[in-house]
Amino acid sequence: MNNFVIRSDEINNIDNGLYHLRNAIDRLQDTLSPHVVNELRKAKSEIEKGFESVRQQRDDVWDSKNNLFNELRDQNKFTSVWSIYEIDNIHGYSDITVEEDSVLLYENVSVQLPAGQLTWFELWKFAEEAIVMSRDQNHVFIESFTQSSINPKIILLGTGS
Repeated sequence: MNNFVIRSDEINNIDNGLYHLRNAIDRLQDTLSPHVVNELRKAKSEIEKGFESVRQQRDDVWDSKNNLFNELRDQNKFTSVWSIYEIDNIHGYSDITVEEDSVLLYENVSVQLPAGQLTWFELWKFAEEAIVMSRDQNHVFIESFTQSSINPKIILLGTGS
């Protein structure tokens, strides 16, 4: 038996496709013959069954990352929640290199950043500081860090609720 690799974004595409297929079947069930509707439902079910173990693996990876992020949050007494699940190594270097006198900007708060390449965890600590200083208790889910296209010394913090 051959093993194949499927990326998580491809699994998401399959999930989205199955969602649309399910909705289409529901909308067409009164238009199509019962036999055709049953064949479509059977095909959908077989696709879901075929990808069940891959989805489970993806969910296990997500759970593992979520547990790690929650442990780090609790250990550091953070109020913010790390929501960038594409990051495989929170202690690894981020793709952001900051210059001297760079800041992390969030709402009306700016936090001074040290020059150099920062780890994702270091960025989380600075984001935590900015969120706490802003007193925003609703948007605590850290979703992105973006270097400003206008001024590369400004890193924009993106959050959600």
